[in-house]
Amino acid sequence: MLSFLRRNSSTLDTGAAERNAPPLQLLVIASDKDKAEWATLMNGLSVEDGRSIEVTQCGWDDIMCAAEPKSSVPIVVHLRKSKLHPKRPTTLRPDFALIRNEVSVPGKDYRNQMFGLMFAGVQSVNSFSSIYSFCEKAVVQAELFNISRRCGMDANGDEIFPGTTSTTRS
Repeated sequence: MLSFLRRNSSTLDTGAAERNAPPLQLLVIASDKDKAEWATLMNGLSVEDGRSIEVTQCGWDDIMCAAEPKSSVPIVVHLRKSKLHPKRPTTLRPDFALIRNEVSVPGKDYRNQMFGLMFAGVQSVNSFSSIYSFCEKAVVQAELFNISRRCGMDANGDEIFPGTTSTTRS
């Protein structure tokens, strides 16, 4: 899944352009319950082109996006706080995003922040369209039913990919 990453090695010969290239700005959106330290996990990794990775970890509620895709700076993300700077606001221009939690849960809806990232063309490991689709239970259930139909039945007549019984009304 993350095949574009590689472990840094002192034996690799990187060109001067790669050494001077700015690091890839990775925005990790993870809830505070996510105890993973993504900066530590990504330490020592680089992108295929040799650029290092600079990780910023925060939650959806810490993000405010300003996106203008046709400008020289297509996105600016203002962070109220992050794991790296928990006491002060920071600003970054993410190249890539890794989303580790839902964008919409009962009582909290951060789709506008996600739309800002989408609008600016920020790439993500898990597609923004799949994250957006996950906001609606009926859409997720429909995709699970489609997978079940494609997989079909086994020799005993049982579903290969069984789903739960569900009904929706609209």
